[in-house]
Amino acid sequence: MRITAGDQDFLTDDQVEEVASQMVAVLGPAVATMMVAAGIDARDQVRFHAVAERCRARRESQGLSIPSAAGTMKVAQYRLKDIEAGVGIAVGWANALSNGDGLVSPR
Repeated sequence: MRITAGDQDFLTDDQVEEVASQMVAVLGPAVATMMVAAGIDARDQVRFHAVAERCRARRESQGLSIPSAAGTMKVAQYRLKDIEAGVGIAVGWANALSNGDGLVSPR
């Protein structure tokens, strides 16, 4: 079962756990060890993918390019690109730019 927020589906906690476990198994123990050492939680990466996709879709639905959206939000283009690409370190930036409903908003 998926959780729906508006028109966006999100994985349940059990589904996130399953996908993250499979991801770590495929990557192997060496990568898993590096992820732990770097403080990277595979579950967060799985969850963040839906948020990243929602940010990209919202920007595109408003007809905004990366440069124009970044300018409106007063954030570096590379940060916005990282968020939309689902780059793990961007989780903090997405939280900082979020307006509470998971969508990036102008500051």
